[in-house]
Amino acid sequence: MHSDGKRTVDEIVAAARQEGLHFIATSDHNTSSTGVTWHGNVPTDLLVINAEEVTTRHGHWLAVGLPQGEWVDWRYGPANQGAFEGHARRVHSLGGLTIAAHPLTPAPGSFWEFGLDRVDALEVWNGPWTLDDAANIAAWHVMLCLGKRVAAVGDGDAHSHGDAVGRPHNVVYASGLSTPAVLDALRLGRSYAVESAAVTLDFTARAGGAVAGPGEELPLSFFDAVDVTLNVTGAPDSIATLYTEWGIMAATCIDGSGRGQLRWRGWARPPCSPGPRCAGPSPPPPRWTNWWPSPTRCGSTPHNCPRTTSSSARSSTPSAAATGRGAACARCRAPPSAPLRSRGSRAPWPACRTAPWWCWASRPTTVCG
Repeated sequence: MHSDGKRTVDEIVAAARQEGLHFIATSDHNTSSTGVTWHGNVPTDLLVINAEEVTTRHGHWLAVGLPQGEWVDWRYGPANQGAFEGHARRVHSLGGLTIAAHPLTPAPGSFWEFGLDRVDALEVWNGPWTLDDAANIAAWHVMLCLGKRVAAVGDGDAHSHGDAVGRPHNVVYASGLSTPAVLDALRLGRSYAVESAAVTLDFTARAGGAVAGPGEELPLSFFDAVDVTLNVTGAPDSIATLYTEWGIMAATCIDGSGRGQLRWRGWARPPCSPGPRCAGPSPPPPRWTNWWPSPTRCGSTPHNCPRTTSSSARSSTPSAAATGRGAACARCRAPPSAPLRSRGSRAPWPACRTAPWWCWASRPTTVCG
């Protein structure tokens, strides 16, 4: 209520209790006064984490876990070298978390331009599901495939009384109900985002006697058998889908009871980042539609053949220069006459690896881990 929020402290607490939340993080744009307001008013049955939404003209980011009264400046941009990094280091030194908020929102000042080197998490789901969220998840999945480990979070971003508090919200595997424990779980990706408290996910991957859950790593050797299990409750008439870097590996329909189980066995080819996702079969389709490009198998060895690359990080039409038309692929010896295989609305990985982070959009995946 100190920038563009409409609820009072008491109204926020009541809404959080109604949603069944154990903790909330509250923030305002470019002010620390929200933390001062909570001072002495924090209820005993709800953990309140102080935060600030640092609103620059080049993207918003959340400084979560700030001590009350601490303030983070917003007057800088990517041209001010080291400015964002310095503020992020300060937040980390205070025990806080840095989150890129709604990074692909196509609105003035909202599009994220600071990179991800000092970001602990990416807000992939912001309020009611939109195409922006689909793009966020697609970009996040590509980062995982490229070895960039950034946690994913969901956020209700509730400003007015018409915005639901805690929809979506994060379920964390924390050691306790305290600010350090919750922030550590979020930082490590030991969490998953759901639409409401009615939905629960239990996701595990097993290899031999080792077990890993969201945000954890499973030590594997080549061709080790990996058994993945996802148990879902509270998601009636939806589809549970398992993605890896190679696309959809398994899917199952959840009936009207809202309960279901997905099982899949694969064999390790590190790196491999399996993850589940639940989405309803009704619109919006981008929640599970396969509209992305992926690495192409040329010959017997998987690699990124130059004949699959595109001339633009946002174009699906390959050009002669970018695809090497008139020259064979040095890896698989694909002849110049081989058909071009750009299969998505964005370029495959080789064209995007040197592009800005937001060009790394490949495919939607789980919001788990």
